[in-house]
Amino acid sequence: MASPSTQVRATATGRGVGIRRSGWVIGSALRGLLLSGLGASGYFMTLVVPLVLPGIAPLAVRSSATKAVEVEEV
Repeated sequence: MASPSTQVRATATGRGVGIRRSGWVIGSALRGLLLSGLGASGYFMTLVVPLVLPGIAPLAVRSSATKAVEVEEV
């Protein structure tokens, strides 16, 4: 399997860096808006949501898998 040319790899790396930097800018702007609008406690509550969702996802998958097993047994 041939590897991509140097130009293709450089372009992909440059685009990746650009996307990352734009994320930094947008994230900083959103952080400022959240802090000014919701205050410090509201800002930290918004940070809890992305941390809680991955914890809930396995429970949802487990319950749907359990339902599938029950249906197969019937």
